[in-house]
Amino acid sequence: AILISGYYRATQYGKGWDFYSHEPIFWLKMIFLCIFGAASLFPTATFIQRSVAIQTGKELEPMSEKLAARLQQVLNAELVMLASIPLAATFMVGFEIVF
Repeated sequence: AILISGYYRATQYGKGWDFYSHEPIFWLKMIFLCIFGAASLFPTATFIQRSVAIQTGKELEPMSEKLAARLQQVLNAELVMLASIPLAATFMVGFEIVF
């Protein structure tokens, strides 16, 4: 839903594709979105593997400290990217310096 609404906002509504396609901060937002999506693959796959193991009744070994630390790093990076997306959007409005 977010991708669809973002597509329509960039192409049909708002300022239109001509504005967004030439705006470097827009592309920075897209990079943040891609990093956020890519970073979420590792924790998602880990959680699904553990969930499947629980549902099939397999013996689930405790999560190692190394894996837990890695998941924490990835999730923190995701939170930074998630917070950076609206922050970058505020910079697209533009600044006017008045003396």
